[in-house]
Amino acid sequence: MTTNDIATPTSDGLTDDQLVVVEQLAIRKAKLRDEKTSIDEEIAAIDTQLRALLPDGTTQAGQLKVIVTVPARLDTKKLAEAFGPAQHPVLYRAAIDTAAVKEHMSPAQLRPFQVAGARTVTVR
Repeated sequence: MTTNDIATPTSDGLTDDQLVVVEQLAIRKAKLRDEKTSIDEEIAAIDTQLRALLPDGTTQAGQLKVIVTVPARLDTKKLAEAFGPAQHPVLYRAAIDTAAVKEHMSPAQLRPFQVAGARTVTVR
């Protein structure tokens, strides 16, 4: 394209130059996604080895500290069995069941209650 040429938009509303940039960005994102998957798998394998090698607690490893913990979480099913809502209503709260709402209301009825999320980008 010369300096006298006018950039004409494609059917997507993008110029050829913009399409080149989009393609480059998509290729880079796909490559990074693949690298991230590989890195995440390697990190998981290292964590598995460290859990097998170390006791719970902190271990000094050169200038780094490796901390192995066993986080505790509440067993809500067991709690509910031991402390039912009739005897302990202060431990419970009412919540709307969005699955039931979607089952019993039409998309048109739900539209006024929808909030737009963040725009997402998918590269396939």
